[in-house]
Amino acid sequence: MASLYNKPHRIASRRVLVLAGLSCFLPPAAKSDSISFDPVVIDSTNPCNPHCKTLGDIDGDGFIDALAASSMVDGLFWYEYPTWNKHRIASGAWTTDMQVGGVDGDGDLDVILGEHMGETRLLLFENQSNGTVWVQHLVDAGGAGIDHHDGTHPVDIDSDGDLDIISMGWFNDKVWLFENKAIDGSTPADTTPPSLQSVTAAGNPNQLRVRFDEIVDTTTAETPGHYAIDLGISVTGATLGGDGRTVTLTTSTMSEGLTYTLTVTNVQDAAGNPMATPGEAAFSFIVIDISSGRVAHFPFGDGSGAIAADASGNGHHGTRPKISAKW
Repeated sequence: MASLYNKPHRIASRRVLVLAGLSCFLPPAAKSDSISFDPVVIDSTNPCNPHCKTLGDIDGDGFIDALAASSMVDGLFWYEYPTWNKHRIASGAWTTDMQVGGVDGDGDLDVILGEHMGETRLLLFENQSNGTVWVQHLVDAGGAGIDHHDGTHPVDIDSDGDLDIISMGWFNDKVWLFENKAIDGSTPADTTPPSLQSVTAAGNPNQLRVRFDEIVDTTTAETPGHYAIDLGISVTGATLGGDGRTVTLTTSTMSEGLTYTLTVTNVQDAAGNPMATPGEAAFSFIVIDISSGRVAHFPFGDGSGAIAADASGNGHHGTRPKISAKW
């Protein structure tokens, strides 16, 4: 990961504004129902002045976690869904913008953020071992004429297969591009077989999310016969998500309070390498409270497709909107 980025390229003397939206669409029959949102306190002793916030699946379990950083030397943290356990990434004071992205290409999300005051650096925190180990890398040292208050957006701007970083500052009106030099034009042959990374069952007693440590082959991943669950649970369907790594299984009804074991065989990765040995993982079904009055529950990270499944059990499945962004 050392020296991944070459010197910054100045793009233009103007500011760029990107707006992102998240919408939930209910079917016509449910439009007249009132929808209430219950506040959830993630951290009652949050970092001082947490101006910097973002979301991403840090531990690779298929669910969205939260990140927050203090602007008052109180540190950078990520919060693990659904218990919201607090994990420190680094100490220090940070700016108002932070993003996550797979910068090093190892399949997990790294953290990119800049400094507004002090050294005005741009830093990358490399995620190792699903959020348990973090390695800090200096992308830009900042200095006169460069700070990174408003930027740190990862994007493959040169279409070479890796994420570059676009950043801009508060004290200057320059937009900077930092080119990721991790890709050298040659890709070694993939000879490593896939393995299980995580198994999660929450909300829907007839659904199980299985995440692999790399992109897997669609045909073998979507074969129900390649998955077996003990205690009499049958697998009737398997759907590979848009990330190429997460498979959603349709199962017979699971019960809370039991420990199940999932066994996976014969799944191949995108290069055709089959699993070297059967993968096994123990898991328990977690009930999500669907108190009266709640119309629907759409969990983060539920895969891709035209339909967003309602995990509340009320049957209010939604249609996913198409989201696009333009510079």
